[in-house]
Amino acid sequence: MQNQNIGVWWLGVILEHGILEPLGYWPVILFNRLNDYAERVEWGGEIINQENLGWHTTI
Repeated sequence: MQNQNIGVWWLGVILEHGILEPLGYWPVILFNRLNDYAERVEWGGEIINQENLGWHTTI
């Protein structure tokens, strides 16, 4: 959803009982062709494991 007052785009999830939990926001300048909404978003990340022979996640 977009904050119409300052133009930032918010990403959130709807939890139980319809409560919206905001996850983060991005400035409008990053999305110069996005007018009203998005039908899909994707993001990724990287995990760095400093321990020798350690696991990143549980099995």
